Amino acid sequence: MVRAITVTEYVPTAIPLDLLDAAAVAVLERDYSAYLHIEWPNRNHPDEWLVTSPGWIGIIPLGDDRQLVLEPRVPVRSVFAMLNVACDLRGMRWPPGRVIGATMVDLYDWLAEQFVRHVLTFMQQGAPITYREHRERLPFVRGRVDVARQAASGDVLHPASIFGAPTADSAENQILLAALHAIRRGPGRQPTTRHLLGQALRTLAPVVAQLPIAAAQCLGRRYTRRTAPYRPLHALAALFLGGGPLVAGGDRPHQPFLMHMPRLFERTVTGWLAQHLPAAFAVQAQPTVPLDAAAQFTFRPDIVIAAPAAPAPRWIIDTKYLPATQPSSEAIAQVLAYAHTLQSPEALLVYPMPPAVGLDATLQGIRVRSAVFAVGEALDLAGAALVAALGLEASSPASPDRA
Repeated sequence: MVRAITVTEYVPTAIPLDLLDAAAVAVLERDYSAYLHIEWPNRNHPDEWLVTSPGWIGIIPLGDDRQLVLEPRVPVRSVFAMLNVACDLRGMRWPPGRVIGATMVDLYDWLAEQFVRHVLTFMQQGAPITYREHRERLPFVRGRVDVARQAASGDVLHPASIFGAPTADSAENQILLAALHAIRRGPGRQPTTRHLLGQALRTLAPVVAQLPIAAAQCLGRRYTRRTAPYRPLHALAALFLGGGPLVAGGDRPHQPFLMHMPRLFERTVTGWLAQHLPAAFAVQAQPTVPLDAAAQFTFRPDIVIAAPAAPAPRWIIDTKYLPATQPSSEAIAQVLAYAHTLQSPEALLVYPMPPAVGLDATLQGIRVRSAVFAVGEALDLAGAALVAALGLEASSPASPDRA
């Protein structure tokens, strides 16, 4: 049975020495120092480690019967809802009435099972076929004649043909196979998922090449009408492969499953606004803004909202997932600098929960204030409240092709 060592993001957690040995800590410090802060035993806590996750959630397998589980501050169901928006999983058909569970282990098992089921269904129903150029001598002309090869050989009985041969070994399917292998190495333990995973691997492995695939290769891809069904599957694949904007990981014997909550929060706010703002407004995610003529110095505000014909953006938004009792001077100065440079009249600092001390002030003609996108509640309610704070009314979700 796998033992879970639980740490909640941003909460320093004391872990006894008999539960987490020095060898395991050495591995964590070597491979996951960017995702964990570990304070060694000292006179203040002589018999325990003090472990803090600065905004990372997920599961880190420790290679034996233990795994470090980094839980979110918000309910796990809220993380799932955020993933649906941030990764644009509107094309996935989730089974109704199923309860995901309360822990990150539950969420991983749920996502892994659904991904494998969708891949199996996708392949059984007939995934789009790719045609790869094939050259062969045949007793007849197929496709078109390879003129150069035919002229060099002079074999008129077996013309050199060039034609498109159907194959399942496409880049789209290679991503699916790589994600299945990542799940096989991952922290999931559900027998049902493992059984389905075996079926999916037996379906794809004989006809699709197993290549090293990074999460970045799953994102930002161009899709045609024929390949559009791959879009949500590739978004999920990026979560399992690691290394993308939300996750960390890599090709290790034991695949971790990690997500960066500040980045997930930012992408959730961006995605929700892009889907629900009135069509007269365009949402830009992290545009690069030059500070000098040669563009040697740039900055990237989280969200810029503008009307297409307007000379300047209407709102500049920076998301702040880090817990705060009130907006910091640094955060205020940063978003004001963005607004001043872009000549925007309003700047907002958006938090997942209301700070104890809110902000609403006008400085140098720019209104700067705090606002809330409450991810702990239904996202449509949270988003509608944020849009109302902008003085607008939320629209219905856009189609997946709008963005």
